[in-house]
Amino acid sequence: MRLTTFILTAFLALALFSITASASAEDILASGSSWDKVGQRTSGDWAIVARDGAFYIELGENFATRSAPDLKIFLSTEDAATRNNRNGLENTTFVAELTSSSGAQSYRLPDNLDPADFTSLIIYCQAFSKFWAASAI
Repeated sequence: MRLTTFILTAFLALALFSITASASAEDILASGSSWDKVGQRTSGDWAIVARDGAFYIELGENFATRSAPDLKIFLSTEDAATRNNRNGLENTTFVAELTSSSGAQSYRLPDNLDPADFTSLIIYCQAFSKFWAASAI
């Protein structure tokens, strides 16, 4: 009886560990804590992660930027240091609308995007054609 209880307990613990490990498994593909080029005050951590067969841009709890209407996140094939109001959206791919100007956020990349094809993470105010911030990936 004790052996059966021990085996059953060990099996359940192993099953629970396996479920927990697979549910939280993610690979960090790129990350940073500084914004290389800032048009508006922007700070905080970011990461690009692979999770559950998809890619995500994750902004950290400490992320903060000046709020504005129509802030959007883009990925760019251009160097972050070259971005400004005139060329802010050249060679970029739209990812998502920024849902908040501060705090932890997660944005799923469209299925057809491979983060390895891009060199910069861009925040841009499209309503006013204003470059906001960029960080090298």
